[in-house]
Amino acid sequence: MKQNSRTKQTASIRLSEKAQRFSKAYGKGYTSFLSRLIDAALDDDTLVKKCL
Repeated sequence: MKQNSRTKQTASIRLSEKAQRFSKAYGKGYTSFLSRLIDAALDDDTLVKKCL
């Protein structure tokens, strides 16, 4: 049961060329980096409102 709560869903998103270059610069784990970045951004109400 615990393992189920840790699994992540796969999603496709469109990135600007700048965002793609920036994230890939972090190397092999860039998709994990993007996942953590999105999770952190969603916790910031001001940032969420700014992006709507």
